[in-house]
Amino acid sequence: MITKMEADLILKNFSLLSGGIDTFDLTRIQAREIHSAWKYLWSVMEKEQNFSEHLGNEDIDWQIGNWAQDTSEVLLNNRLYKEAIQVNEQVLKIRFDGEDNLIHNNAKRIIADSYCHLKEPNKGIALYEGYLNEDPLWGMGWVGYLIALDENQKERFLPVLNEVMARIRKGEQFSEEYIFFSEMKRLCEEHELKEDAAYLEEKMTIRK
Repeated sequence: MITKMEADLILKNFSLLSGGIDTFDLTRIQAREIHSAWKYLWSVMEKEQNFSEHLGNEDIDWQIGNWAQDTSEVLLNNRLYKEAIQVNEQVLKIRFDGEDNLIHNNAKRIIADSYCHLKEPNKGIALYEGYLNEDPLWGMGWVGYLIALDENQKERFLPVLNEVMARIRKGEQFSEEYIFFSEMKRLCEEHELKEDAAYLEEKMTIRK
């Protein structure tokens, strides 16, 4: 169990994220401060060998998932992609109650996308392929993968999109289905795939 002194320091370190502040308003310097706050939290987890949201302090525990996501947003907004990768590789090692899969999936996308932003698209794309091999029905994983292909390996984009659309038409049940259909529709519209976009619109209407 962490000490009161450690808990107080963690809360103080993350004070920039309190009060409902918009993470887009934080500067690069502040982003580095928040990254330092995360690094201290992680050092406490390592000391305790407790990689969960149950560190034994009620003021800390409920905020760990929020801090993970807010820290990532601040780093991404300030284009600190290496730091975002580091944070989210650690997030993947944390056990979260209930929404473990959502937080971990967000972390996976951030890691892969950050490699693409760092001009290492082959690494980012390979990560997506590994993730989707493990979970072929991860809807937003397919969206992230398609965006990465569209931006970096355009010749592969349309064949993969057609493959995904064929699976949707077959009735495969992807995770986060409504937002997945919405994002797939947007990609289809951007590429003037009107028939596919209309089909997805119909699927979304049925699920409202």
